[in-house]
Amino acid sequence: MAGIFLSYRRDDSGGHAGRLADDLKQAFASDQVWRDIEAIEAGADFVDSIGKAVGSCNVLLAMIGPRWLDAKNSAGNRRLDDASDFVRLEIATALERGVRVIPVLVAGADMPAEAALPEVLRPLARRQAHELSDKRWDYDVSQLFGALEKIPGLSRRQSPSPQPAMAPVPPAPKDQGMPGWAKGTIGVIGAIAVLAVIGNMMDNPEPQPAVEDSPARVAEQMQQPAPAPVAAQPAPPAPVTEAAVVSNVAAPPAARLAQPPTLANVAGTWISPEGDGLYIEQHGGQLAIVAADAAQEHGFMGQGAVQGRQVQMVLMHLATGLNMEIRATLSEDGRRMQGTAHMPATGTSENFALTRQ
Repeated sequence: MAGIFLSYRRDDSGGHAGRLADDLKQAFASDQVWRDIEAIEAGADFVDSIGKAVGSCNVLLAMIGPRWLDAKNSAGNRRLDDASDFVRLEIATALERGVRVIPVLVAGADMPAEAALPEVLRPLARRQAHELSDKRWDYDVSQLFGALEKIPGLSRRQSPSPQPAMAPVPPAPKDQGMPGWAKGTIGVIGAIAVLAVIGNMMDNPEPQPAVEDSPARVAEQMQQPAPAPVAAQPAPPAPVTEAAVVSNVAAPPAARLAQPPTLANVAGTWISPEGDGLYIEQHGGQLAIVAADAAQEHGFMGQGAVQGRQVQMVLMHLATGLNMEIRATLSEDGRRMQGTAHMPATGTSENFALTRQ
């Protein structure tokens, strides 16, 4: 039985469908994935094969690319208006039989409006869509698979990989405009700064020497004084001393569970020795970051997480879409943050140091 049915147009999302099918077969039993180019035997009736597969599947993934809605046949007519169009038949059959249908948007496609669809496909517009972006493919696919494994009848393979010690940070989202809090910050300080190392790595793919650690503040190099952390943020917690850490490690497992590490407060503006920096807004253990270098040539946005005094961030360069992965440790007094910035696209890494303003 075909547990997962992939519906797609080859000239619209064929490449994405093939990539997704490969990922599906890694995560689920291969015989649960149905894709017409592989599943139909030579000489078999195409319509009959599709009808049987759709009727027996647990979920249909309707892959929608930029040309899915307005694709035309050789006569110049829209394919979806043809009652014998295969994609229309696949989705209409699934909707009619009560099969779970998930629209999967690829290559930046938007969800079609209900009025733009043929009558038999209009219920599709009311289904919650899932986007697969080329820039964050692995993360988006993992989220989709998390939804699929909850559907009765689908069996996901067990992953042998160990659980990470710290919850993974989701990749930076695609640029959809700056959030309100980021725009407000820019209005106050004129220009938000980010690590000088980030600008250097964008301009020069060759590895650069580590940034020298300096306690000197350079906030006056910015156009305006940096703001204090937002009022809604809690006051920084008491420092975690080495004695407390040693005591917690030496305690038996039950005691360690009862005494979780103190959640550090990293909200506010951070400046590098070169006068660049970044602004962090914190909600519990989750972080939202907006940044730009001092010369205002590189802009970044991203997300992160904090656990104890360990900080993880993923920033996306707004002009190129390239990601920067950052791991840092907050000092015990909460005033300095040191760590390493890594760019997967170039394989380069650099050390950095920041001072809280």
